[in-house]
Amino acid sequence: MRAAISLTGPESAWEANSLASWLRDDPQLRRYGHAELAPPAVGSMGAGEVVTVVLTQLAGVVSLVTAYLQWRQAAHRQVSGARLRVGKAEIELDEIRSLKDYREPIEQFLQRLKELESEGPGLTDEAS
Repeated sequence: MRAAISLTGPESAWEANSLASWLRDDPQLRRYGHAELAPPAVGSMGAGEVVTVVLTQLAGVVSLVTAYLQWRQAAHRQVSGARLRVGKAEIELDEIRSLKDYREPIEQFLQRLKELESEGPGLTDEAS
């Protein structure tokens, strides 16, 4: 399944490169997949950047969010407009302020993913 973290803002290109590198080096996330920097969308004019992560299991979503939060906190980044999208499900990562606060929103997000998965195909191919 494809997961996409979109970043917006004046430093989004630099932040996306930094995040993609961090995710590629995360040992827990590597167990579930790999990260890559997505090419800019046609006509986007650099307004935002997307880091794509290909996950082999739904459990990888938790590792992805954990790695993202660790990256954000490691350098006290003030990232705004960060969103995680997997298929038709989306969560605003800015609302999760710390590793202590992520359990409930991620459980709700995983529940939504499970619901979408039970509805049929499409969950794995629509992240962008």
